[in-house]
Amino acid sequence: MGALFVIVIRLYDPYLLWQISGQNRFIHSWVLDQNLKTKSHFSKDLRSESSKRDAQFVEDLRINYGRKLKISPRIEIDHDFPGCQKIVVDGLPYEIESKLLQKLVHGECVQRIQEFVFSDDLKKFAIELRHWNQSGTATLIVGSFTEGAIVVEVQVDGVFRNFIFNSDGHLLYKNLANRGSSCEIEMLSQLQFACALDKAILKKNGYAEVLGMQRLRHDGTVWLKAKGGDGKLGILRWESSVGKEIPEKILDTSLSKIRDFKIVTGGLFIEQESSKMNEGLASSDLLFITTPEMNLNHLLHAPTSNLSWQVNGESGTALVKEAGANGENGEFSLFKLTQVAATKLKMNFDKSLMSDISLWGNGQILMQTLAGESYIGHFNGKEEFHIDLELKYPFKLQIEKFEGLSSDGTSIPCTKVSRFPQIAQTGTVIEAYGAYGKSLKLRYNGIHATLLSEGVTIILAHARGGGELGSAWHLGGKGRNKINTVADVYACTQAAIKNKFAFPQKIIMLGQSAGAIPAMNLALDHPEIVAGAWVDVPFLDSANKIDNKELDDQEFGALSSDQEETIRRGLSPYFRLLQGSSAKARFLLTCGEDDDNTPLWQCTKSFNAIKERHPRKTAFLFTLVNQGHYAGAANAQAELDKNYVVENFILSSFKADRPE
Repeated sequence: MGALFVIVIRLYDPYLLWQISGQNRFIHSWVLDQNLKTKSHFSKDLRSESSKRDAQFVEDLRINYGRKLKISPRIEIDHDFPGCQKIVVDGLPYEIESKLLQKLVHGECVQRIQEFVFSDDLKKFAIELRHWNQSGTATLIVGSFTEGAIVVEVQVDGVFRNFIFNSDGHLLYKNLANRGSSCEIEMLSQLQFACALDKAILKKNGYAEVLGMQRLRHDGTVWLKAKGGDGKLGILRWESSVGKEIPEKILDTSLSKIRDFKIVTGGLFIEQESSKMNEGLASSDLLFITTPEMNLNHLLHAPTSNLSWQVNGESGTALVKEAGANGENGEFSLFKLTQVAATKLKMNFDKSLMSDISLWGNGQILMQTLAGESYIGHFNGKEEFHIDLELKYPFKLQIEKFEGLSSDGTSIPCTKVSRFPQIAQTGTVIEAYGAYGKSLKLRYNGIHATLLSEGVTIILAHARGGGELGSAWHLGGKGRNKINTVADVYACTQAAIKNKFAFPQKIIMLGQSAGAIPAMNLALDHPEIVAGAWVDVPFLDSANKIDNKELDDQEFGALSSDQEETIRRGLSPYFRLLQGSSAKARFLLTCGEDDDNTPLWQCTKSFNAIKERHPRKTAFLFTLVNQGHYAGAANAQAELDKNYVVENFILSSFKADRPE
């Protein structure tokens, strides 16, 4: 105990024990107890019946839209077994039950489905399971649907990649170094592994490693993306078979710098790094190569970062997004890809409120609004966009854009979303992120439905560090410039108050993941205007050397540099809490027990620091058990419990007589 005390003092971290115990999951029962206390504290439901109906409408849409549009096999949460998953195959009378696959410990699953494939007739399957916190081992389950029974289970070292079934129904997977130095691809046949592609054969053809595999269904040929010893990339056609004789028929496309490829009957659609520049940006060429003649047709040239494409049947679709000025989207160009040309399609819809557009599966297109609403549809033969499904709130929205002026004179774009017509304003939630070059967008979910229905205004602060205005905007809030992110969010907050979109002490800051840094800093620095902060899977202990990652150094400043460490420590919410403040804000921390990005101990340490060192000592902790960094299924009971806590925390924070 004395040694531990010395370590704690040396690291200037009085809550180090919470970090150590959190990493070893010794606080599981304590976390469950905190969940009960938090739910009990908000036992008085402040939501109106109408807002609860609105939220349920949204959640029902979210749950069902994937089932209507994704007809391929998919993974879903299994509510009968805590933390388990199941694979659902649409249109077939069976499912792969979690209880047959995932290892149960004390009634809870401790494995996750990492990857899965099905044979063409959907009668055979292969699934890779990964044990929690054991990334070096995996279980490969190969089976068929016979009343849901599993045929064979194979335990291996390492993890699998690029499962495929060949035309005979035999399973192939890319080999790893620890599976055998002489084999590159193995095949499972008659429940036994055999080498299907020797590394010597690959080397003989001028290549050193297979990076990926695809299969053309009509003839069963397997195509490989391979890397040569000189770093050159190529696509090889390989006819796999079972037996002692290893096939040597490999045809090289003689291409280099391949980014992606997709196979169709007549040949291959290929995206290749282009030697041209497109407005100073790295760019790609979309090509089609016929087989076996290997004739090449050039289809399209576009900036790599703004290009997405997919192939359906013998043709495909390509989407090019141009960057606009002042945070606005530029033009979206949609092309129909054939084997000989790319034809630009007309896009007859209003893009004024669109925040993004992207290609979806099955030839569909996803368009999202600034409010997080979505339209999923397709282009018909007349080049018209037809909506297949709308993910809309059950009320109209008003979306406005305004600007704040940051401390260095930079104009900061801000977005306001409210219910229309405007009802009596309850309060304002200001969301911040500003990291990794990612643009901040609203998410369509039940929490937002409840808040908007209750008269809450939601504001997005598009701070530097994000990607709203390109790479320069990201660099402006990166590393030593991270203080700009906080200043920019404050600028949007001040502008919201000036425009009467928000009022002092009726403001809740929201920060998810890295967004917790500006959200918590503003809650601590400005008690005169901020009533509280909700931080979700938050990056709170952002200057911790023990758990520091290279990505953290790149984004927030290197801890090996004294100057950059000082900047990071000065903005770290956890170290700010240790220093104490005059803030009167209340805090809600929602976390994932199995979060690898922002581990649970970041929440437990900060929660205890608030309870013991913060003047108000008002903090609530809610943890999703068996949940990682990203949200789970909207219909999971734990997720609904979290929504209930968040909504009532925010609504109660706007009340003058709020309970503590």
